[in-house]
Amino acid sequence: MARKMKTMDGNNAAAHVSYAFTEVAGIYPITPSSPMADYVDQWSAAGLKNIFGTTVKVSEMQSDPRKIKTLPDKQSVGKRGILLIPI
Repeated sequence: MARKMKTMDGNNAAAHVSYAFTEVAGIYPITPSSPMADYVDQWSAAGLKNIFGTTVKVSEMQSDPRKIKTLPDKQSVGKRGILLIPI
């Protein structure tokens, strides 16, 4: 299979890699300052599959306690997760 090449900025590239290798994404804050969380949210809503053949489940978090709790809960049931906190 031939490799596909794309030109993109660093935020888009990071979002592609994180989406490919995760099953659960926690997005904090709701209005991100970088487009990475938005990309992941759009791809998930469109049903894009990751390398495991599943669609990433996105959780938009609104407070710090929920942010802290989300990933350990998901990882305890064997899910691969990533937390996107734009800086």
